[in-house]
Amino acid sequence: MKEAIHRASNVINVLLDYSRPRPLQRTNEDIHSVIENSLTLVRHQLNKELVTVVREFDTTLPSLLLDRARIEHVFVTFF
Repeated sequence: MKEAIHRASNVINVLLDYSRPRPLQRTNEDIHSVIENSLTLVRHQLNKELVTVVREFDTTLPSLLLDRARIEHVFVTFF
């Protein structure tokens, strides 16, 4: 139960962050981490729809200069 509450709280906080207008905040980020976090946000829906996600990451990719919150929003929308 505590884990479900924690997960719901994280989702709500991320959604609130997406809704706030703010300037572009670019930092060097590991795209794999961004994708994993985005998948975490939609995991419940994926499980509910019986979707299996297969990850095949290229470990040689360099960090990317991006706005993490905005790119996560793009991935969540995509997923």
